[in-house]
Amino acid sequence: MVQLKTVGRKLARIPLIVCLCISLLPANSIAFADSVQSNTRLEQLNEAALFSSLDSDTEAFLDNADSYVEGRDYAENQMIVSFDIKQFDIPADEGLTNEVLTDFDYGSDILNACGYSIMGVIPGYDSCVQVLADLPEGISVKEAILDASENARVIGACPNYYFNVEESLEGGSGQVPSDPCFSNSGSWVYELTSVRKAWNYQKTDNGVTIAIIDGGFNLSHPDLNGRIDTSLAYDAGDSAPLTQNSLRAQEPYTSHGTAVAAAAAATVNNGLGNAGTSYNAKVLPIAAAVKDNANLIEYQSIIRGLQYISTLKESGKADDLKILNMSFGNYSSIRDTAYQKLLSHLRNDLDILIVASAGNTTPNNSAYDNTEFHQPSDFDECISVTAVNKSGLFMQGYAHNEYKDIAAPGAGYYLPQSGSSYYGYFSGTSFASPHVAGVAALIRSANSSLSAGDVERLLYATARDAGKAGRDDYYGFGILDAESAVMRACGINYTDIDSDEWYVYQGYLKYVTQHKLLIGYSGTTLFGPHDDTTRAQVVAVLYRIACPEEQTNDPSHYGKNETPFVDCEDYQWYTNAVNWAAHNNILRGDSSTNYTTARPNDCVSREELAVLLSRYAESIGLNTSVEDYDDPITNDWNDVDVWARNAMKWCYYHQVISGWDNGDGTVSTLPFKNSDRAQLSKVMTFAHKGFPQ
Repeated sequence: MVQLKTVGRKLARIPLIVCLCISLLPANSIAFADSVQSNTRLEQLNEAALFSSLDSDTEAFLDNADSYVEGRDYAENQMIVSFDIKQFDIPADEGLTNEVLTDFDYGSDILNACGYSIMGVIPGYDSCVQVLADLPEGISVKEAILDASENARVIGACPNYYFNVEESLEGGSGQVPSDPCFSNSGSWVYELTSVRKAWNYQKTDNGVTIAIIDGGFNLSHPDLNGRIDTSLAYDAGDSAPLTQNSLRAQEPYTSHGTAVAAAAAATVNNGLGNAGTSYNAKVLPIAAAVKDNANLIEYQSIIRGLQYISTLKESGKADDLKILNMSFGNYSSIRDTAYQKLLSHLRNDLDILIVASAGNTTPNNSAYDNTEFHQPSDFDECISVTAVNKSGLFMQGYAHNEYKDIAAPGAGYYLPQSGSSYYGYFSGTSFASPHVAGVAALIRSANSSLSAGDVERLLYATARDAGKAGRDDYYGFGILDAESAVMRACGINYTDIDSDEWYVYQGYLKYVTQHKLLIGYSGTTLFGPHDDTTRAQVVAVLYRIACPEEQTNDPSHYGKNETPFVDCEDYQWYTNAVNWAAHNNILRGDSSTNYTTARPNDCVSREELAVLLSRYAESIGLNTSVEDYDDPITNDWNDVDVWARNAMKWCYYHQVISGWDNGDGTVSTLPFKNSDRAQLSKVMTFAHKGFPQ
């Protein structure tokens, strides 16, 4: 059983200096150092608890103010003031409308009386609203917060904290997709977490949108062509649409966000640099960098971005938005309850899975061992992603503590850096996070019934244990295992499957499993893909397809043998299917015994399988005539028995039973080779979907 974080363990409010965690080989790159955790759902906080925590957040800042530097850790001449809007005498017919929140004359009167001017209103959750105030010259942020906190209608005040983009450079240079990342030294990123094998089961292909809050984005990078939702892209810094002409869509703002987006969703198999782990999810970019510093993100912009996501989901404009990635954060013992409650709303009310980078080094690189609380990743609402190297070992010096959840590659990412065609190698938890977010998109695409909590538990339950046995502070529940997680999401729990084999990547195993046409051996986790198939198994699956309402696993419903076949017993699992097949002229018996035996437990050859399939096709009204078809060009066609040739030819030309590629330019029919369960999964997929005509 997966043990999740204790409910409420991460409650509180943190002043936010966000470190966007990354590393990049070429110079002039940006590195982001954060992560977010999504764990158990929090119980709803009541307003009294929220407001008292806001007030305590103010006290916490004042108690620790000397450890922060104005202009470095938070914006100069600005503060954020929190009000409970219910304290104001708002006319009943006016209510808490958007206009009221936008104008907010009530709070404006208080601030103007103090000599402060309102720069913007940040609607909060429930009745809390936050106002960004501009301070007059000569008033420090600490003095203004002391001033504001003395007003009875102010429930909290704090600086406009920065989320710092921190970066570390890594040495290096720059069925398998055509993307160069699979032919250079970055391919291990996909192998360590079995992402490439996970794609054999599921591809997102625009079915899920990942929202990414970051500094900025290159909206026209060719490796993100078709991935970016430009119609909803948002500039949270300016509260405006994000377009190609926006400041935060230009260098130097775009490197980190573009690389993060590419780690999750760069187009796969397009011959360009990187392949996103989601296999072509959509990306909703939300840019939040500080105007005069591309390496910083402001608290107010993050809140605006979260509110924007909430509005889109609640309005039905982004129903497929199911993942949020945040590759930034800060370290502090002061925790931001208002921020966390908004994340809780997204996670618990709107069912958005939140993934975040767990953090790289300590604040200002002041220490080697980093166990400090990191937000937003260490909140319960987020999946906190730590980083491992090529050997699957925790990257030394990176953040670790009791709040970390799962590990993913933190180096070796070959991602867009700047401009339209320049790539570089990046490292950091900033990229481990979207690596996990992309896999989460695969899972939600594979099984839309899974909630955010279901996906979270699935990721933890399938993670490959590393470090100390069980959950630990470095790897969390272990290293991401995308293959196992996606298999489970698809309902495939077999342990004897090679995900690189043809019946998997062509989708046949997934299809017959999800439609319950073929099941594994009772009481085991085995499918037996290369076990021979019997004649009884073939007619039993065809019976499931033709008469789904008659299916039962209850032995008391197994019938008597109503056929002339003396070797078919009464009350067996196959008896009803054999009765049906004989009645529909699909199973006709063995001519060598004067049609008195059906050999239900004998293995079925490829040519026998072709005959049974063509007879089934005839029984449902399909034309199986092959008089206009030439003989297939195979090196053993003449070996096919005369009684099976028409059926074999029909199956061959309709791609139901293909020729066997010998690897030397020749193709064989192999009519006498026994059919296995892997082949049965293919032909029954065709039978259920409808044979090609």
